[in-house]
Amino acid sequence: MANYGKYGFLPAIALCLLWATEISWAQVKLVRMPVVEKGDTLLVGVFREADAERFNILWEEYNTLMEKQFNTEAKQTTAQMQGEYDNEGLRKKQAELEAKRSETLKALAQLPDSPDKQKMTRETNEAYDKMIAELPKMYGQVQRDLAAQDSKLTTHAPAEYSNEKKYAVKRRLAALAVGGRLYNYTKSRDFRHGRAAVARGERWGFIDEQGHLVVPCEYGQVFDFNNRKFYKSAGVFERLDDQDDRPWTTAWKPGEGMGMIDADGHVVIPFKFRSGSYNCIVFFKTSWGEFAPVHDVATGKYGIIGRDGNYSLRPESDNKIVWYTDVKSFGTTGENRVFFDPYGKKIETGDP
Repeated sequence: MANYGKYGFLPAIALCLLWATEISWAQVKLVRMPVVEKGDTLLVGVFREADAERFNILWEEYNTLMEKQFNTEAKQTTAQMQGEYDNEGLRKKQAELEAKRSETLKALAQLPDSPDKQKMTRETNEAYDKMIAELPKMYGQVQRDLAAQDSKLTTHAPAEYSNEKKYAVKRRLAALAVGGRLYNYTKSRDFRHGRAAVARGERWGFIDEQGHLVVPCEYGQVFDFNNRKFYKSAGVFERLDDQDDRPWTTAWKPGEGMGMIDADGHVVIPFKFRSGSYNCIVFFKTSWGEFAPVHDVATGKYGIIGRDGNYSLRPESDNKIVWYTDVKSFGTTGENRVFFDPYGKKIETGDP
């Protein structure tokens, strides 16, 4: 059985193992930790490569405690489920289905006699007969799956993974972290160009390599510096660099739109755009300078801006504007494409 209804404990085991995976080190590493007390969100610490050996020892100790806790809780849940899928549980489920069949047939009995009523009555009986016949097979498979899962789990006494023990390891990890502390965030991403995106609730900001919050958590979403784009595909983030050399990134300000900030949080491109040609503001290096196609919030139309945030081509196009690498010019999309420079002067490419 792939799905056990209200019980979702199986993924918890996998999650615990993910926490225990080996940490790959760069000069500075942002590390996410599992919560250790109710009310915590995500514990984030910044550690240096020079402390990798000491960190790995504590990290393994911490994950061992968490694994004991999750194994014990999963085994308890398995036992509860085994009780619900025993012979008594099977008889109760069959009785529930019989009662539902009776209710359905009673409602059908109130309808005038007709071929449709006869057909619905027949189909109702067939459907419920099939479900009742399948129940023993389903219950048996669940019991086998639970027994196999149970054999992999070990019960530990709560004292073996107590909060006090986890707190003790957490304090030693905090002392080893840059700045001597861990931080609470809802979400976090890895360091890119000296900044790591972090979130509190649904609002994003950035910390530096000292763990300081240098850009407040006030944005609905942010890309990574240098505007490293995040595309979520099949649960995996594919990272693609753009051509931007400046320490700027795209951010969304709730109620205003999309703009750009620098590494210190200063607004460098105003928040007056929306996703359109691209999912972020991308500046392209051209023979005329650096320009970005944008989708204007106020007009709903497409234009092109320069690095100062001002329009070189006013937003008057209903068609998306993109940068064409092959012809090294901007242009519209679709069958009747038109190519032009960042100021709107038409360019003949020789294309049909």
